[in-house]
Amino acid sequence: MENRLLTIDEFHRSGGEWMGLFNGRPFSGVTLDSREIKPDAVFFALPGEKTDGHLFISKAIVAGASVIVYSDQAYDREFIGTETLGIRTENVIDFMQDLANRVVKKIRIPILAITGSNGKTTSKEMVSAILSSKFKVHKTSRNLNNHLGVPLTIFDLSKDHEFMVLEMGMNHAGEIARLCEIGTPTAGLITNIGTAHIEFFNTQENIAKAKTELFDYLRKHNGFLFVNADDPFLLKRLTGNNNTMSVFYGIKNREASVKASDVGLGENNAYRFNWKDVRSGKKGSVQLAVSGSHNVLNALGAIAVGLKYEIDPDTINQALAGYHPDDKRMQFKKAGEIDLLIDCYNANPDSMRAGLTTLNEIQNSGRKIAVLGDMFELGAHTDAMHRSIGKFILAQKIDGIITVGTHSKHISDELKSYQSKLGVHHFETRENVMGWLESTIKPGDLVYLKASRGMKLETISDFLIETFNP
Repeated sequence: MENRLLTIDEFHRSGGEWMGLFNGRPFSGVTLDSREIKPDAVFFALPGEKTDGHLFISKAIVAGASVIVYSDQAYDREFIGTETLGIRTENVIDFMQDLANRVVKKIRIPILAITGSNGKTTSKEMVSAILSSKFKVHKTSRNLNNHLGVPLTIFDLSKDHEFMVLEMGMNHAGEIARLCEIGTPTAGLITNIGTAHIEFFNTQENIAKAKTELFDYLRKHNGFLFVNADDPFLLKRLTGNNNTMSVFYGIKNREASVKASDVGLGENNAYRFNWKDVRSGKKGSVQLAVSGSHNVLNALGAIAVGLKYEIDPDTINQALAGYHPDDKRMQFKKAGEIDLLIDCYNANPDSMRAGLTTLNEIQNSGRKIAVLGDMFELGAHTDAMHRSIGKFILAQKIDGIITVGTHSKHISDELKSYQSKLGVHHFETRENVMGWLESTIKPGDLVYLKASRGMKLETISDFLIETFNP
C-alpha cells in the first residue's frame, strides 16, 4: 500500500540494532504470524506460549520479509547478506507499541475507542456503518483489540483514512490505560460494566474502574465521552460529567440525552424503536436487523456517535437497518427447516442472560432449544455464576435445555424442577450433543448455541447445517 503511514522513518526513530539491508520498497503489511508473511511484509518475532517467533526468522527472510523485529542476539547472523532488515530490540512488544504510537501521531483524525464487558464488537460495527456514510473509516478487524491487536490495527492506517474506530479489550487493570497511550483516542464509548473477566477483578466495581481508564484518559486529554446512562456502574463513576464534552444515552435513565422510546419486537424477531436527541431535537426510527433487546442500547450508543459527527438522522437509520451480525454473534442460519441462532463467539453471565432473553422473545413455529456450554475466566465465581444462569432460566419458557462441558453442569443442576417439553440434559462432549440434537429436533425448531469461545460450539452448528441442509 503506497500510502501506508508506516514507513522506515518510524523504525529509525524507534531505535534498536540494525542488521542486514532494507530493500527500500513500501511495506505490504505487518504480521505476527510467519504463515501470513508476504513479500515486503514486516514481521515481529514474538516469544509466545506455544512457540517462539524467532524460530521462523529464516522462513520469513525466504518469504521476502522487508523488516523483522526480534530480540535474541543469536539470530543476528540470519541477516548477513540479505535484503531483509533485522532490528534487534530488548522487548519486541514494547518496540511494536512505540512504533504504533509514532504512526498514529502522524495523522490528525478523530479516533473513537470502544470498550465494555459486552457488545464491543457489535457497537464498533454499528458505529462504523454510520460513520462510513461520511468518512473513510478504518476500524479494528477480527478480534484485534488487545496490546498486540491495537498496534496491528494502527499499522494498517493509510493517509486516506479520515476516522479510526478502535475496539479495546482487557482482562487486567491498567491495560485500557496502556492502549489509550498507544492509540491516543479523541473520544470513547463504554458499552457497559458486566462480569466478563471477573476472575481477575473479583468485583464489578473493580471492572468499572479498569474500563473507565478510557474515560480517565479522555478527561485528561480533552476528549469526548459517550456514556451509557442505563449502566449503574458507569453512571456512578461519571456523575457530574453530563456536559458539553459528553453525551449520555439510554432507555430508562432521565439523565440520557439520546433516548429510545416505543421499543418493541419488529420484523424478523429484531427490535424496532424511535429515538430522539433531547439537545438538538433530532429524531428517527430504526428497525434493527440483529436480534436482542440489548442491541437497542448498542444502537443508541452508535446513534449518539453519529449525531456528534453530524450524520443526518435518515442516514443513521439506514445504516443501522443495514447492519447484519457475523462471526458467530447472534447470527441466524438455517439447517434445512431448522433455525439456528449462533452466539458462541464468547460468553459471560451477562451476555448469556441477554441471549436467553432473546431466545425467549423470539417467535417461531416450533420448539426452542438452548445449548449452553462453559463460561471461562470467572475464577472463584465460576460455580456460583453458572448456577445463577440456571436460576435465571427458571423464569424463561424454553422447551429444552442442553448443557455441555464441565462447569455448565451447575446450570442443569439448578433446573431439576424445570418443566419443559424436552427436559434438561447434560453432556460432557459436543459429539454427545450432536447425537441428541440429530435424533430430537424437528422442522420449525430453533436451536440457540452459547458458550465461551474455547468450547467451540460452532462445531455443533456446522454439524447441523451439514446434516440437515439438502
